[in-house]
Amino acid sequence: MQVPSFSRIDGKSLVYDKNDGSIFEYYVPEDFFSNTKVFIAAIDGQYVTFIGICNYQIINKSGKVTEFGTFDCPTMVMCKPYEIEKVKHITLGDAKEAADYRVLRFGYNDEIISELRVPQMIDNVEIFFKLAVLTAKIPNTISYDKIWEIFIENGRLNGFSYNLNAQLFGIIVRAICRDKNNIKVPFSYTDMKDMHDYRLISILKVPNYISPYAAATSQQNFDEHLRSAILMRDVPDEELPNSPIEKIVTQ
Repeated sequence: MQVPSFSRIDGKSLVYDKNDGSIFEYYVPEDFFSNTKVFIAAIDGQYVTFIGICNYQIINKSGKVTEFGTFDCPTMVMCKPYEIEKVKHITLGDAKEAADYRVLRFGYNDEIISELRVPQMIDNVEIFFKLAVLTAKIPNTISYDKIWEIFIENGRLNGFSYNLNAQLFGIIVRAICRDKNNIKVPFSYTDMKDMHDYRLISILKVPNYISPYAAATSQQNFDEHLRSAILMRDVPDEELPNSPIEKIVTQ
C-alpha cells in the first residue's frame, strides 16, 4: 500500500499528518455496521474495525472540503478516530444516490490505520467477497476497469490466491455493475465514457434482469424472482432468450 501524501508511518501505525487545523474523515456506510449476515464493521471501545473500502474527505479549518477520494485497502483494518458521528441521507462526491454513513473523524497525529501489519486471515477474503458480490457495497469512486484488481489484492493481503484467470473476475464485475439509468442493462453495454457511472447490484439479483427462465429458476428468493420473470412480459419477444418457460410466465 502506498502511503498517502496526507499521512505518515509512525511505528506500527499510519497517522494523519496535516498539522493545519484540518480533519480527515472516513465515510463508512451504515450498512457495514448493521449487516447481521456479514461482519463488515464494528466498534470496540476507542477503535473501529472495518473492511478498508470507503470514501474519505479532508475538511480544512474553514469547513471546506479540500480533498475527496477513496480509501482502498481491501482487508480488515483498525483505526482510532477521535469522534464518530451517524449521518443520514447524504451524497458524496458525484454520487447520485444518498446514503447513511458513520463518519470517523481524525485530527493531526490520529491513527487512520492503527496496525499496519494486518494479520493474514482467510476469513477476510470471504468477508470481502461477500461485501463486493453479495451486498454490493463497493463505492463507485473506484473505476469500473479497476474493480477486478481489488479481489486479487484482497487475496494477496491475506496470503490467498484464487488460482483463477483474471478474466473470470471481469465476468463477475460485468454482471454486478449496471447502467445507472437502466438497471436491466449491464454497464459494459453503455458508452462507458465515465468509468464511475455504474450502479452495483447484488449477484443474487442479477437473474432478475437476464430472462424469465433465469429469474424463475433462481434458488435464492423464488417469490421475488418469479415476480421479476412475470414483469419481463413488457420486454419484446425478440430480446428474450427462447425457452418454454418464457411464454408460460409472461402470458
